[in-house]
Amino acid sequence: MEKMLKDEGNETVTTCNVLKIRASNKYISQATNPKDFEASKEVAQQGIYVAIIGLKEWESKTGKR
Repeated sequence: MEKMLKDEGNETVTTCNVLKIRASNKYISQATNPKDFEASKEVAQQGIYVAIIGLKEWESKTGKR
C-alpha cells in the first residue's frame, strides 16, 4: 500500500511538472513569438527551467522530494 501511494505521488508530481512546462512554454511563446526552430527550442528550454524552479520551490516548502 505504501509503495502504491508513493508511486501515485510521484506520478502526480510528474504530471504537475509536465503541466507547468506546457503552460510556461505557451506563455513564453506568446510573449516572444519565436520565428524558427531554434527560437522554439529556446522557448522549450526556458519552460523546462521554469518547471525546475517551481519543483525546487515546492520541495523546499514541503520538505518532500
